[in-house]
Amino acid sequence: MKVRYSDIPVKEGFDLRDLDEEYDAGIEALAAYILDGGTFPALEVVALPDGSGVEVVDGHRRYDAIGRAIQRGAPIEWVAVVGFQGNEIERRARIYTSNEGVKLRPLEAARGFRRFRGMGLDTGEIAALVHRSRPHIENYLVLADAEPDVQARVRHGAVSVEAAIDAIRRHGARAGENS
Repeated sequence: MKVRYSDIPVKEGFDLRDLDEEYDAGIEALAAYILDGGTFPALEVVALPDGSGVEVVDGHRRYDAIGRAIQRGAPIEWVAVVGFQGNEIERRARIYTSNEGVKLRPLEAARGFRRFRGMGLDTGEIAALVHRSRPHIENYLVLADAEPDVQARVRHGAVSVEAAIDAIRRHGARAGENS
């Protein structure tokens, strides 16, 4: 199927990515590739409940890069899409199980696991959904609940995910002072 790019909304807050300089650099590179005639996989979409169109489930980076390429003159009006079948939890899990593109960074993944926990899923259910081990989910939930100073150190590469989780388990809210 094809849908007009301008008719595809993106659900705010659905994608977990930090829209920072690293993200922007990746979008810039992908937009340049598209402008040079590069091809890209179809966006994975779900029909809106009111029947008014579709929204992106998988392909947020491609969506952003296509938009940037269009702004720079790429003659793209229609984009290929494939339908996603599943419920809201399965749509959110698709962020982790997609085989395309750039994987989530640790804090992005951790936020998503926390979102699943908020939807009532336990660590075993989350692990099964995203095809990760239960200890992996438990560790990333520790990181998701960490104080902002610890998360900032992980985000900027000043401390590894493993060292941060270890410091959080040993020092709790004071982990940033000790990591």
